[in-house]
Amino acid sequence: MYAHARRILTYCNYRQLTLAITLCLLVVPAHASDLRSSTIESFLASLQDMQSIFDDSEASEPDEEFTGSDDWNIDFTRMYSGMVDELSNHPPTQRKVGAVAERHGFESLEQWGRIGDRIFTAYMAIHAEGQPAVDTGAMENYMALMENLPEAEKQNIRKMMESTVRSNKVIRNAPVRDIEAVRPYADEIMALHEM
Repeated sequence: MYAHARRILTYCNYRQLTLAITLCLLVVPAHASDLRSSTIESFLASLQDMQSIFDDSEASEPDEEFTGSDDWNIDFTRMYSGMVDELSNHPPTQRKVGAVAERHGFESLEQWGRIGDRIFTAYMAIHAEGQPAVDTGAMENYMALMENLPEAEKQNIRKMMESTVRSNKVIRNAPVRDIEAVRPYADEIMALHEM
């Protein structure tokens, strides 16, 4: 009797495990869902609304000014999630920006940042079409020419170059579906970033 009960429990645990794995496999594609026009349009509209918040913050709260950090390790493929990280140092602005993101249909500021990264990466991929890949050999030659610079400056330039190479790889591997979803909005994205 006991052995029979153990077999039933083992079978139930196996079925539960199988069900859990199946659910995980169903959830993963939903997380990496395609960019829809409505999502891109909501993101772009939210950016326009956020611009006035940033302008007001700069004008009325000088101590909440965003630091032009000396970090040369800039990752252009994390443009918006990086901004979300920076906003955690500025709670009043973070709350206002988060409210705008939610008003435009995003679950959270973090989700807004991740979607913004995908949109901007696809936008950069559109602009990289037909362009040669980053030439790491040319970068090394450039570094060799700078041997008279102070060591700290050389390290900063090296960081920037390494970051450029990493970003370029991500941009060149942007999903084709993201690129095609973003393509009709490329001019609008360019205009927003020029603002």
